[in-house]
Amino acid sequence: MKKGTDEIPGLYVHVPFCKSKCPYCDFYSVTSLSLIPAWLSGIKKEVLLYKDRFSYFDSLYLGGGTPTVISEPDLIHFVDYLFTHFSFSTDSEISIEANPDDITKGKLNLLRRMGINRISLGVQSFNDHNLHYLSRRHTVLQTKKALENDKVGRIYQHRN
Repeated sequence: MKKGTDEIPGLYVHVPFCKSKCPYCDFYSVTSLSLIPAWLSGIKKEVLLYKDRFSYFDSLYLGGGTPTVISEPDLIHFVDYLFTHFSFSTDSEISIEANPDDITKGKLNLLRRMGINRISLGVQSFNDHNLHYLSRRHTVLQTKKALENDKVGRIYQHRN
């Protein structure tokens, strides 16, 4: 809760990296993954600037971009860093955005171990022609496989 108020804020961290840029996307993102170490260094400095400003958060949303393009060791370290410097309520929703072609059983298990309890999966269509038109890098088959992996991972929160 922000000091001096009764409202409990959520924490959003914009991860501006994607393997490819979708032509319809208006969110800031870059495809140069070599910039990730500098971004991580900078965002850690920003965390230190704000760590005492809030008592705790009721949610953490890692959006973007595509946060799951960050290497597993860097993603683990970064999320641990956030949990070290910020407090979260015990029933916090911890979300991450992902593309279907980034999701494997191993990745789901890792995300679950990290405390992620919701994935926002970037599925714009269940039609390969439409996905190609939108310049999406995944296929319908990859989306179905990601959703099948959910039966093992049990992370996704399905919404119609």
